[in-house]
Amino acid sequence: MAGCSQAPPAKPLARNLLIVTIDTLRADHVGAYGYARSQASFVDEVARSGVAFERAYAAAPITLPSHATLMTGRYPPGHGSRDNGVHVSKTVPTMATELKAHGFRTAAFVAAFPLDHQFGLDRGFDVYSDRLPRGPDGKPSNERPASQVVDEAIGWLRTGAAPFFLWVHVFEPHAPYGDASDRRPVLDRYDQEIGVANRELMRLLGAIDARETLVIVAADHGEAFGEHGEFSHSIFIYDTTLRVPLAMRGPGINAGERTTNRERQTANLVSDPVTLADVETDEEKKYQIVGDLEADIKQGLIAISSPVARALIGKHEGDTITIDAPAGQREFEIVAVLYEG
Repeated sequence: MAGCSQAPPAKPLARNLLIVTIDTLRADHVGAYGYARSQASFVDEVARSGVAFERAYAAAPITLPSHATLMTGRYPPGHGSRDNGVHVSKTVPTMATELKAHGFRTAAFVAAFPLDHQFGLDRGFDVYSDRLPRGPDGKPSNERPASQVVDEAIGWLRTGAAPFFLWVHVFEPHAPYGDASDRRPVLDRYDQEIGVANRELMRLLGAIDARETLVIVAADHGEAFGEHGEFSHSIFIYDTTLRVPLAMRGPGINAGERTTNRERQTANLVSDPVTLADVETDEEKKYQIVGDLEADIKQGLIAISSPVARALIGKHEGDTITIDAPAGQREFEIVAVLYEG
């Protein structure tokens, strides 16, 4: 009969969202990005069974501002946190506030003090677990092991049904890279800590329903090991501390895909629509948090470093990138071209 045709098959939709952030993980220490000695089993598995973004960049080379960008879709001037310890704006929508408003169960399990609830990322979460152990002197530690974080996250998953939004943060790759008395080369110890965190995260991957869950994994920033005269992170905005792994898998994502044609900012994880099943109708719905990313693109912002002495700000102007830096610190390589979707 003329005019009759079959409707296209329905696109698979995720009902749940899992975001995993691994602190201080350089992209070039991950197998999915060509590292032969990779111990990043979780990241590699998500990339293998989904899509990896080859050129992904954090918005700031420090934990709280970078995570605030990831959760709000805004750069530091937009969400208010320009350094660890600087509170995220109470008026900025977050992924958690938006998904909770649409009926999702929400929980976060974080591993380090810079993400403590007092700094503002707890808004919208039904559960925000950030309690740290105490050291021999009775003072709270700066971090807790991935094993504890993952145990709590798995326990929460067993307490209820879909739909849920779960954020899990692990800290192991961060300095001091294991036992301070270990005399092995620093990169060996760094890789080992990556392995510790990723093995725990593999347990988390086994605890979710892959048919219904969109899994996203990213790092908040990388790490410098003497390149450009920097050790650790938070000062300069070179690739060593800004380029991060970013991979995702889930319903409707073809296994083994790679994106190489454009750069990706972690800010886009929220400013781009996230397609999940609508809680009430099971129909496709795009959840979008509209931050100030459009304004930032017009300004050409790329990355902002911690305000140690003075912030470094990268700006995209035509085909060039200019680093606004204090006198004597203007020799910077091009770190990224802002994503333009």
